[in-house]
Amino acid sequence: MLVAEDYRDIRNIVLHQGRTRTAGGRYYKFTKPTAGGSCVHRLVYGSDVVVLDVGELGKEMVSSIRAWFIDLQTPSAQARSASVAKNLPSLVAVLEQEVPSIAGATFIFNATSTGT
Repeated sequence: MLVAEDYRDIRNIVLHQGRTRTAGGRYYKFTKPTAGGSCVHRLVYGSDVVVLDVGELGKEMVSSIRAWFIDLQTPSAQARSASVAKNLPSLVAVLEQEVPSIAGATFIFNATSTGT
């Protein structure tokens, strides 16, 4: 069972450090479904190897974000909600944007932008 600290660990080692082994020796192995559609997700073997299907991991993240958003709507989360609202202008956004044509060609690319 993965807990919040595991997800934070995954984010830090993959996105910030470009690796899949933690300082404590746990190894995260990312897979995708086979051509036949079978997937392996949350399989732990050898006590330190965790296999995660990227599609299932993505679904879990979206579900968690939705639950967090619903929680922010409750009266008891007013202070946390205010903190989120304060940071919304600098939230990263993915935009589809056209660039000027070069020698008659037009390019479309996805751009990441922040409010700052």
